[in-house]
Amino acid sequence: AVVCAFLTFAGLLPEQWRLTANLIAPLIFLSSLGYVLSFWWNRNDRYGKSAAYNVVHSVTNNVSKVALGFAGWHKWGLVISAFIGQVVGVLTILFRIRTNGGEILRFRFGDIVAAARRHKAFALYSLPHKLINVLTVNMPIFVMCAAFDMVQVGFFALALNVAMRPMWAFARALNQVLFQRVGENESRDESSALLLNSICRRMVLVFVPLVVVLWMLQPWLTEVFFGTEWVAASGLLRMMLPWMVCSFMALSLNFVPSVYGRQKAAFVVECVGFAVNVAALSVGAFVVRNVVVCVSILSMVNCLYSVGQICWYLMLAAKRNTQ
Repeated sequence: AVVCAFLTFAGLLPEQWRLTANLIAPLIFLSSLGYVLSFWWNRNDRYGKSAAYNVVHSVTNNVSKVALGFAGWHKWGLVISAFIGQVVGVLTILFRIRTNGGEILRFRFGDIVAAARRHKAFALYSLPHKLINVLTVNMPIFVMCAAFDMVQVGFFALALNVAMRPMWAFARALNQVLFQRVGENESRDESSALLLNSICRRMVLVFVPLVVVLWMLQPWLTEVFFGTEWVAASGLLRMMLPWMVCSFMALSLNFVPSVYGRQKAAFVVECVGFAVNVAALSVGAFVVRNVVVCVSILSMVNCLYSVGQICWYLMLAAKRNTQ
């Protein structure tokens, strides 16, 4: 916030970037607060409140995007909708603190410092892991902007936001619930292999018929909700459906390496995924130079990568079961 204020008053920050720059600090604070509160609710077996934050945040963000787009706020709509989503999500989870979680407001800095020192190795692997993941998720848009015209990129961006973002929000909510359950099993020296295998089977049984129905209805749904000018995006949405399902399953289980102390290996796997995505995007965007082929390759590669992640997670649980 201090840096942004200095750049603004010094006239070094272009006017079109000022609103975005000034919202960076509040967004970081609100998102961090949301993660802390979500962890607190999970730690105290209140999974519904934690899941509510993720769902409300994502739904509010996406609804705000659509509403501001229809209102003509094309310039600042994405930034403002992200801010609104964070504010509403955090308020949702703060609303219950008075009666259910007042303990979180009592800071004991000595304990915080001691815990940070004791668990510093976790951050050393987890932070780079998360940064690589953020790069992997956002990289397709940046690469496509350099290779294709903005109309084609807009179709892909719409498909990405409609298909992937809401699913990722629900996957994070499921991730937090499963993380707590598997962590509790590990602390009691109990196996979680049967639980994770059962969850995967149930997700497959739910998603396979859902994907078939969405595949058939996709052009009609796109035309109804976004208009005939966006029907071209339905083809990209169809290609991204398998990617969406596999990504949902992998994201729901990506806590497994942390539970079993395999953060370093998980970081290596994430780096491999980043390299694979770079290769897929390079071929589709700069060799073939076709947006449909680019999205097809990206979807296929990410499906295979996510399936590999899921198999590894289940192998870790199974290996723990045999020890």
